[in-house]
Amino acid sequence: MRIEIRKVICRSLILICFAFFCLGANAQRNTSKKPQSTPPVPPPNNLSQIELEVIAEINLLRTDPASYLKILQEMRASLKGKTVKLPNGTLWTMNEGAPALDSAIKTLEKQDKLKALELSDGLSQASRVQLKDLQEDITLGHMGRDGSDVNARLSKIGLAGKNTSENLAIYSTNAREIVLSLVIDDGLITRIHRANLLSDKFEKVGAAYGTGKKNVGICVIVMADKFEFRKK
Repeated sequence: MRIEIRKVICRSLILICFAFFCLGANAQRNTSKKPQSTPPVPPPNNLSQIELEVIAEINLLRTDPASYLKILQEMRASLKGKTVKLPNGTLWTMNEGAPALDSAIKTLEKQDKLKALELSDGLSQASRVQLKDLQEDITLGHMGRDGSDVNARLSKIGLAGKNTSENLAIYSTNAREIVLSLVIDDGLITRIHRANLLSDKFEKVGAAYGTGKKNVGICVIVMADKFEFRKK
C-alpha cells in the first residue's frame, strides 16, 4: 500500500515538473517572438538632392579646407586671361580673374578646420521664402518683395541668434560650383560670402535651390548661430 502511494506521489511530482518546464519554455518562446520596440525615426528634412549636396559641400569646405584649396589651385593653373576651367570642364569667364582666385587660395592656405554646420529646417524655410521671390525677380538680391531682409524672414518662422547671414549664388547649376562661386567671390571685393562660409560664429545652415526665369540657377543659403521654431 505504501509502495503504491509512493508511486502516485512520484508520478504527480514528475507531472508537475514537466508542466513547469513546458510553461517556462513557452514563456521563453513567447518572449522571443514579441517584437522589440524601435525608436521613432525622425522625419527627413524636406530638401532636394542638390540642396543636400550644397550643405555637404559647405561642410566639406569647413571641415577639410585643404580639399577645396586643391580644387582652387587646379583652377588657377587652368586660368587663361580671365577664363578658368571649372571642375566639370565648363569654362567660366570671370570679372577679376587671377586676383579673385589668388585671394581665395591665400585664405584657404591658412584656414583652420571648422565644425560642420547642422542642417536646420527653419533656416531652409527662410531660404525658400527668398528663393520664391528671386524666381520672380532676380534683381531683388537679399531684399524680399515685401521689403524684408533675412532677419525679418527668420523672425516670422522662429527665433534666431545674434549672428545670421544669407548667401546667394546665381547661375551655378551644381553644388560644387555653387560653393566655389561663393568661396571665390569674383567681383565682390569684400569677399563677404567666403567670410560667411568660413565663419566660426555659425552653427546651423539651411538652403534652397531652384531655377528662375530663363532657367537661371538660384541658390539661397541661410546660416545662424542658433534657431528655434516659434512655439504655437
